[in-house]
Order: sequence, then C-alpha cells, then structure tokens
Amino acid sequence: MEIVFCGTGGARFVIMKQLRATGGFIIRGRANIYVDPGPGALMRSLELKQDLQKLDAIVISHAHIDHSNDANLLVEAMTNGGKRKRGVLIGSSSALEGNERFDRVVSSYHQNLVAEKFIARAGDKFSVKGVDIEATPTKHDDSSGVGFKLSYGGKTIGYTGDTDYILELGKVFSGCDCLILNNLKPAGCHYPGHLDSELSIRVLKEAKPKKAIIQHFGMGMLRAGPEAEARFIQKESGVETIAAKDGMIVKIEEGKVLLILSDGMLEEYSPNKFEEKLRNRWEELKLHEFDEKSKRKVFVIDTPPPFPTGEFHIGNTLNWCYMDFVARYKRMCGYNVLFPQGWDCHGFPTEVKVEKKFGRLPREEFKQRCLEWTKNVVGTMKPQMREMGFSIDWSREYYTIDKEYHRKVQYSILKMFEKGLVYRSKHPVLWCTCCESAIAKAETDEVERETTLNYISFSCEGKPLIIATTRPELLNACVGVLVNPEDERYKKLHGKTAVVPIFNREVRILPDAEVDPNFGTGIVMVCTFGDKQDVVWVYRYGLPIIEAMDSRGRLLNAGRFTGLKAEQAREKILEELNSLKLITKKEKLKQMVKIHDRCKRLVEFLQSAQWFMKLKGHEEEVIKAASEMRWVPPHAIQLLIDWSRGLEWDWCFSRQRIFGIPIPFWYCERCDCVVAPSYSNLPVDPTKDKPPVETCPKCEGKLIGESSICDGWVDSSITPLVISGWPDDEKKFSELYPSSLRPQGTDIIRTWAFYTIYRCLMLTGKQCFKDVLINGMVCGSDGKKMSKSLGNYVEAKDVIAKSSVDSLRMWAALSGSTGKDNIFYWKDVNYAHSFLNKLWNASRFIETPLKEFDEKEKMKLRATDRWILSRLNKLVENCTNSLESYDFYSMITTLTEFFWHEFCDYYLEEVKHRLYQGDKYGEESRRAVQYTLRTVLLTSLKLLAPFAPYTTDELHQQLFSKDESIHSEGWPKVNKKAIDEESEQSAILLNKLLSEIRKFKMSQKVSLNTELSSAKIQIEKPEQLEPVKEEIEAAGRIKKIEISKGEFSISLKR
Repeated sequence: MEIVFCGTGGARFVIMKQLRATGGFIIRGRANIYVDPGPGALMRSLELKQDLQKLDAIVISHAHIDHSNDANLLVEAMTNGGKRKRGVLIGSSSALEGNERFDRVVSSYHQNLVAEKFIARAGDKFSVKGVDIEATPTKHDDSSGVGFKLSYGGKTIGYTGDTDYILELGKVFSGCDCLILNNLKPAGCHYPGHLDSELSIRVLKEAKPKKAIIQHFGMGMLRAGPEAEARFIQKESGVETIAAKDGMIVKIEEGKVLLILSDGMLEEYSPNKFEEKLRNRWEELKLHEFDEKSKRKVFVIDTPPPFPTGEFHIGNTLNWCYMDFVARYKRMCGYNVLFPQGWDCHGFPTEVKVEKKFGRLPREEFKQRCLEWTKNVVGTMKPQMREMGFSIDWSREYYTIDKEYHRKVQYSILKMFEKGLVYRSKHPVLWCTCCESAIAKAETDEVERETTLNYISFSCEGKPLIIATTRPELLNACVGVLVNPEDERYKKLHGKTAVVPIFNREVRILPDAEVDPNFGTGIVMVCTFGDKQDVVWVYRYGLPIIEAMDSRGRLLNAGRFTGLKAEQAREKILEELNSLKLITKKEKLKQMVKIHDRCKRLVEFLQSAQWFMKLKGHEEEVIKAASEMRWVPPHAIQLLIDWSRGLEWDWCFSRQRIFGIPIPFWYCERCDCVVAPSYSNLPVDPTKDKPPVETCPKCEGKLIGESSICDGWVDSSITPLVISGWPDDEKKFSELYPSSLRPQGTDIIRTWAFYTIYRCLMLTGKQCFKDVLINGMVCGSDGKKMSKSLGNYVEAKDVIAKSSVDSLRMWAALSGSTGKDNIFYWKDVNYAHSFLNKLWNASRFIETPLKEFDEKEKMKLRATDRWILSRLNKLVENCTNSLESYDFYSMITTLTEFFWHEFCDYYLEEVKHRLYQGDKYGEESRRAVQYTLRTVLLTSLKLLAPFAPYTTDELHQQLFSKDESIHSEGWPKVNKKAIDEESEQSAILLNKLLSEIRKFKMSQKVSLNTELSSAKIQIEKPEQLEPVKEEIEAAGRIKKIEISKGEFSISLKR
C-alpha cells in the first residue's frame, strides 16, 4: 500500500492563509481510495499526477468542509463525468444525508452517479476490491463522524479522523502497521473534539502501531513545527512518528514505512533546496558580467563600497536590494549592465578593532594587521551578498586598499593640488581627542546634553565682572571678553581689560553684535577654542592663540593643571574657584554639542597644521551639478542644497591615523613649501619613500614626508571615476561616465554624495550621475533605530532562516517608498512568503495543462481570457512605469494584487470547467485557456524576476525552459491590441456575481460545489453578461439563469 498526502493542513485559518493544502490523502494499492477530499483535493491531485478516473472509492469521515469540499468533483472524476456508473462512496450520515446542523456535502445527483454508496457508522464494515474497511468511533462536534481502518494483504492502515481522545481508539487501532492521526494542536494546546500532541501520545501508547504519521495541522501546530512535535510524540510514545508534508508519499511494506521523496516540485515550497544550485548556474552562465565588447546600451551602477564590518545587516540588505532590482530589470530591458562591487577598507573602526586586539604596534606592522583584519571580514560578507542573489559582477570587484586604487586617489589629489584646490595650512579644526585625529564637520553628530553653567567672577579695574561659562577648563586659553554693543549695562567697559581668574592674565573687552545679551550675564569669554564662534571672534579681532590642550585632550599652558584631561581639569579648576569664592551661581543647562559619529566622544577645536580641499566658493557649482541629476525621491536633493549653503569652511581631509591612503606630499620644515611627486611615481608613501628632490626648492630646507592619511571619503568620492576607467582609458571613460545610477542612504548625502559630486566636478568638469536613488534607514518594528540593546534588532540571516531569500528581497520592496526610513515588519516578510507559496502552487496547478498545450492548434478566446490578458497588459505597463521611476513599492503591490486576486482567485476558478471538460465546452476553448494560463504565468514570472530571482528562475526552468534562465529573457512589452475594455467590464460583473454566489453558499452552510437550482440577476446592461453566462453557470454551479434589466441584484435558490 502507498499513501499520497495531497494536503496536510487543517482548520479554517490554515485554509484561508493557504499555509498548507487541505486535500486529504489517497491510499493506493489493490484499490485506490481517496480519504477526506477537502478544499484543493482536485488541484493537488492533478499537481501530484494522480489519475482520479482510476479511483475505486471516496471515503468521507464527516461533514466539515475541510474534509469534504471537493467530494462532488472527485465523484465526477471517478465516474468520468457520470458517463460510467462506477466506484464506491462511503461517508458519515452527516456527509451523505445531512442533519439538523449540516447539509449533506455530496449532492443527491452525485450520489446517484456511483455504483455503490454506504452510510458509515462506528463498527460498520465494507469491502472495496478486496480492501476491508471498518468505520471507527470518534468524539467530535459532528456526532456522526467516524474514522477508518483499512486492511489488505496483512497490512493495516488506521485513520483517526477528527476526534478527541476516547478509550476505544487504543483498542480499535491496536497493532496497525501505520496509524494516521489528525493532530490539530501542539502539546499544551487542546481544542475540544480534536487530538493534540499529548493526546496522540496517549493513543499511541495504547494502540502500539508499528509507525505513526501526524497530519491535519492547525495554525498552532504550524507555528510549533510539525517535525518538532513528531519528534516529541515519538520520544514520549516510543512509536516511530513522522510529520506528513504536502505531496509526501509513504509506502507500507512488510511493516516498514518508507518515505518516497517526490520528484520536481511536488513537495511544499522549499526554496532552500534550489537557491545554491541557481547561484552556481548564474555564475557558470556569467549572466551578471559586464560585456565590454557589446554594442548594447550601457547602464552603470555606482555601487556603494561598504565598510567591511563582517556583518551584512538589514540596512545593507535594503540598499543592495534596491540596486539589484534595477540591475536585473535593466538587463531584461536589453542593457549591458555594469554592477561592480567595491570595499571601502580604510577608517577609524578598523584601527580601533585592531588596536583593541593587538595593542599599539609599529606603524608598518599595524598596517599589516589592519590589512589582514579587513580581508577576513570581507570574506564573511561576500557569501552573505551572494546568498541574497545580488547580481553583482564580481570580476569588477575593487578594494580601496589596493595599490592601483591608491594610485588613482593620489592622482586625483595631485590634479586638485595643481588647480589650487588642495592646500596645507594651520587652522583651528574639529578634533577627536579619542581618535587623536582631525575630522570633518560631516563626520560629526549633534546631541543634547545637560551641563552646568558656572557664573565665574573675573575682575575689571578691581571690581567683579561675572561671566557665565560651561567650559571653566578653558580659562587657561581665554584671550578676550566680549559684550553686545547695544547692552547699556556694559557700554562703559568697551576698550577696557579684564583679569582672568586663577591665571591672572589681562584680556581685552570688546563689543560684538553676535553676543547674546540674554544668555548668562550677557558677557562671554573667548577661548582658543571652545566652539566655532570662538574661531570666528579670534580671527575677527586678531586675538592671540593659546594652545589649550594637546591631541589627547590634556591641558597645555595651564600651569599646575597642565597634563590633566579636560574632565579632570574642570573639577580641579572649579574646586579652586570655589575655594577663592569666585563662583557666584550655578545653573543646569541643556545644550547641543558635537560628537564624533564614529566613537561618539565630544569633539574639540584645536589649532593644527592640516590638509584642506577648497569647498568655499564652489557651493553653487555643486548645487547646479546636483540639480541636473534626477533625485528619487525629488525632495532628497534639498538635504544636499542645505548642506552646501551652510558650509562654514573648507574640507579638512587629513587624518592623523595609520591605515589609509597616504597624502602624497612632502613639506619643508622651515618654510612650509609643499613638494609633490610626479604622476609616474604614484602611488607613494611619504613616510617611507624619498622625496622627488633632496631639499626644499625654495629655501633648501629639510623636506618632511607627510604622515597623515586621507579621510575615507576622499577614497570613496571618486568611485564613478574608478569604475569607468579614469584616468587611463579615455574611450572606456567616455562610454561609462557619468554613472547611470548612484544608490545610497539619506544619512550620507552630506558626505558621500556631496564629496563625490564636488570632487568629480572639479576633476572632470562634468556631473557624475544621471540618477540618484536614496534609501532611508531600517528601523525596528517599534519605529526606533535598530539596536541589540533595545531588543528590536533583526539580522538578515535570521529572516532567511525563517522564510527565504526571496521573501526578504520582497520585503525590501514592500517596506515602503524610497527615501524615507523603513520599518521592519515580520508581517511584510510573511506576506511575501505566502505570495511566493501561492505562486508556486498556482504554477504547479498550471503545469499539467501547459504540457498538453500545442500553440499551433486553433483556439477560441472567451471574454474571461480577453479580460485577464487585457489586465495583464495594463499590469506590464504599470510595472514598467513604476520601475522606470524606481517605485518598487507600487510595482510589487500591483503585481501581487493582480496575480493573487485577479488571476488566482477569479480567473483560475472561472476556467476550470473548460480545462477539464473539453468534450463538453470544446477543445478550442480548452486551448484558449491553456494559452492564457501560459501567457499570464510566464509574463508574471518575468515581472517578478528582479524581486524574487530564485523562485521565478526555478519555476521558469521547470515549466518553460530547462536551458535558459529567466534572467536572460526580455522584459515583457505591452500589446496595446490586447487591451479590451468591454471584456473587462463583463469580467468585473462576473466576479461580482460569483462573490455573491459564494457568500450565499457559505451563509447556507453548503459546499461551494453545491449546485443551485436558479439565479435571477438584474443588471443595467444585461448584454454585458452574455459573454460570461457560461462562467456563471459552470463556476457558480447554477442550473438555470435569468437575466433582466434593472438595478443590480441577484436572487439565488437552492
């Protein structure tokens, strides 16, 4: 004997959500017997290639719809549409006769088609072609329900049906070779009238069958995991137990239960079984490689080179999904797509990691350790990106640590130096005392903190002069005192001097309109440097500069406080001021301060010799270039405009670190003259290499090799140039520059986007992109930034483990519009997975009709065919427009809505009669259905391919082409001639009527296959229903239809 599980789901929610099929099972052997043909039994049987015309019996345990919905259809199949009076029908009294609670589920018409029918009550015995069948007792809300025991050739299969635990189960199923239990709920979740895992254990301990199979799973079981529950049952009962799967075949032979794995896609949707196979195939076919010899139009993606952290997090996933959607779409549109991948290897984080692990090392050894660390973490990220199915051309991979990349970055710096855009100067710069390096404004964040405003007594002409400050530790560097010229309180102080407490230094008192008379006492001290306003005032009035602290944040020129960290110095200085009674008041104050975006430590202003790129004076040029690009969403450019117009100084691009691209200059220790290498000698490392001349060309002073390295944004701001062959290949550069697309995050518009536009413009005089696609951050389901400490952090690998790669990719499209922050919701992933499962099952349903289709034969399209083809062409047009606008959300929602609801919910149901009854409705009509099914499915797979590359390619190979990938197919084109508004109007009415018919049958508690005696329909334009009258009769199962003119209404009779 063999058991074929057509559907292993149970309960309403599993049916509605289509998490499992609910088609019951077939016992094959001497007799072929279908047990409990629930919803989908017909479709699943066809998918599993079961010949229903060879059925010998249909057995129904009780009248619930999830056990009997397709019974009438199976009777039709078993009797060849009633042409042959054959087969046996066995069912509970509720199923065949009905009672006060239930209508009979098998119509009298269909009962009359079979050769024999029997009402089954517990203890009754029957025989079908030598297979003995015994009805067994149950305890269920359908009191007439039964289970069954089938025996032949010394082998016995038991089936509990839907039942609560009763003592008789152990006796009646004692010694079965295989016992099938309808295990609706997991352990600890009992539901009256049904078995749960604990009750199944009890039954098995008493019955002691050789093997057990659990099936008919509810939502709770699916969440708990049927396989895990089966292991639990086996452990506790001592009976070998397996969890059934849709499409699974079990063979009973001499007491042994053997699993026979189905071929093809007969099992449930399991993408993990084909993802790696397809990845390897794509690489073998070189589907993603850019072809330099091709004459096709070029589409270049300036891919972000991520910093190698070791983890490809959910934010990266969103960004790269956007890129890959575009890359795959453009290839299908015929473009020669360049989708390279770089790695932005340099930066503070790498040094921090290496320093933490190895401590402070000599410069060259430290660089080597950083290099090793970088290669290791890149090695962990690449497999994650491959797993996601990103169609990157890995032959175009680049690393910013490579010598060739160093050469190009240094080349760009030399070019800008020649143009007077790069210079070395000593200025106050933003400085991170934790990282011991200068940083740019773009590398800072502003945060609010609570601090103390100290009212400190200076003196002027022997009288107290109270000044409020939050930085008493900078008294050592106080170089002036300012008041507002309009402040009447202090006009008499103009031009006088004040004495700084503790340090007893006299400083000038000056009027300045930028002093806020309402803050503190209206008097401010100017230090070098407390903030950017101090920088402005020092230069405005030519005040002296006193170095307040060193590169590590320790005080300088502070007498006995010298060498103390700023925080320690603050405490000591306040203690002394208190002891001298020079603090008159303290107030709590909330203020905004700058922190380094890397280490989150407070940023200082220090006077330092650094390298700068000239931004001031070029702001409007950058804005003009950016305005010539298409920004998606359009408002994102405003962030760049506001940043450009808010610039206060040039870009300090030198960093006092080790692991990075050396700044390619030497400078004179005497006169600061800068000496550059020749282009032919690049790349250079001035800390090791000899300068191009022995002494300063101006004063013959000693040349010092620059030890600072470039800010990481210097490296990544020439990516559009690097990937297009600049500066070596002019022909290639002319073809590949500017980039077609720059995809990036909102958070780095002020850095990566701005610096790239600025640098490329200065170097080439041209804009660097055509389109800029912006994505936001990914937040947790609580709307907050993802953080492990907040418990809202989700890793991409966990999502894949629970669903699939394609589900995660579709989440990226479903999560919202581009440019705004996206919230990660599991419901979006689950919806995507459900849709892909629906697509899979629908494809399997269509498989058999496709194999029989001969497109050369004549066909006759009906209105329903013309309707769905018309809608399909409108779908192609809408999807194409959405992708051209990078509107992934609209694209994916439009596509899923069409396929799931219009195609599956309506069209498939409306054409089954033509598909399976060709002798009645005509072979030309049947071929029209086959043609339409093929066209809609293939086109839908193509539209979905950029979003779900694995699932669509596997289906394409199985159903359409073993040799070609769907990603080599052309993008669907709109056939305007197929647009048919009249057929669409007829189909809208048809769908509306069928919905009403379904509602009526549900309200009457009859199966959807129950035939109704009549339908009276009123409609404003009766002629619109004529083209679909056949579908109303066949899909709605109505004997007689009357259509008249009037306001829409439908009257149905059983």
